[in-house]
Amino acid sequence: MPVSITCLICGQPLDLSAPDVVTCASCGQHYPITCGIPDLRGRDAVNTPADAAIVEKMLAAYSQADFAGLVDIRMRNAPTYGDLRGHEMGYLLTLKERGRGMVEMFHSRAMEYFPPAGNEVALDVGCGSGSSMLALAKKYQTVVGLEPSLPDLILARKALEAEGVTNFQLVQAYGQHIPYPEQSFNYINALNVLEHVFEPESVLTEARRVLKPGGIFAADSRNRFD
Repeated sequence: MPVSITCLICGQPLDLSAPDVVTCASCGQHYPITCGIPDLRGRDAVNTPADAAIVEKMLAAYSQADFAGLVDIRMRNAPTYGDLRGHEMGYLLTLKERGRGMVEMFHSRAMEYFPPAGNEVALDVGCGSGSSMLALAKKYQTVVGLEPSLPDLILARKALEAEGVTNFQLVQAYGQHIPYPEQSFNYINALNVLEHVFEPESVLTEARRVLKPGGIFAADSRNRFD
């Protein structure tokens, strides 16, 4: 089922049918689209030259490369990992198993305590390369991945496509400003995310806003490098 993405400025629904940019029909605000992923981070978002170069290389190889090939491009061109590059590559390449284990643990525990609020739409805040989305897509009619990093979102799209998943939507955005209407989601997942944001209270406030009545928010906050 389609999920309505809303303009950050005026809150009106956006038409995402254009391939490269979406313009809000209400206020005229423009949002670029890359690899089918709209950028709704807002006017103050910064694209670093390093990330721009990585995205360019990933897009050039996207149609021919598999997920592991895109991970290799991502890691070889990322200057920040240093000695952790091997660890991070191993982490990304096991996303299917990790995502299934983490989602099953949190989802099943939540359902023990709270009655299910429906299975229409789930949101993965800080979806990264899509590990949780792979598992959530089997439980919900639509799964939305929200992530500020475009290289990670490109990996997520490749991972989902490789598994034949079609019931997904990806958006480049921040958890502090979730570009969806109130009461949009039955379930919100935020695993290994809150420790990375400067305003966790804002993320929690937004999660509450976009949850359906009786919806469930499941999260943990730890660092995978510990």
